[in-house]
Amino acid sequence: MAESLTLAAVKAAQSRIASHVRQTPLMPAIDLKQPIPGCAHLWLKLDCLQVTGSFKARGAVNKLLTLPPDTWPRGVITASGGNHGLTVAYAGWLAQVPATIYLPHNTPAAKAAKLRCGSGAQPSFAKVRFGMMLIGPP
Repeated sequence: MAESLTLAAVKAAQSRIASHVRQTPLMPAIDLKQPIPGCAHLWLKLDCLQVTGSFKARGAVNKLLTLPPDTWPRGVITASGGNHGLTVAYAGWLAQVPATIYLPHNTPAAKAAKLRCGSGAQPSFAKVRFGMMLIGPP
C-alpha cells in the first residue's frame, strides 16, 4: 500500500536535498496574445535552470538520499533517454556511487558522452525501442 504524502514528508525532502539542488525562480507569465481563460495569475517555475535542466533532480536526489547508505555501493540504474537519466546520473555522482543509464539504441552519441563526462555514469544502449510494449502471444 502506498504511503500518503504529508506536509512533513515534503519538508523533510526539502531539507534533505537543499544543498544539492537549486532554488529555481518563479516568474509571472505575461500574456503574449490573449489572457488564458480562468487563469488570472499564472506563474512559471523555471526549472530549466535546475542543476540538470529539469525538475527531476529533486526527485532523483531525494530518492537516493532516502536509501540506506549501505546499499549505495550497488549503484543506481535507470532506463531513460532524457532528463531522468541525467538526474539519476547526477544523483549517483553526488553520492559517489556507480550509475548505469540504459539509453534507447538510437540515442545520439553526444548525449551518451554528456552522461559520461558530466557525471561519470555508464550509459548502456538498450536493444529495444523505448516506449514499445512487448506483448506475448494471445
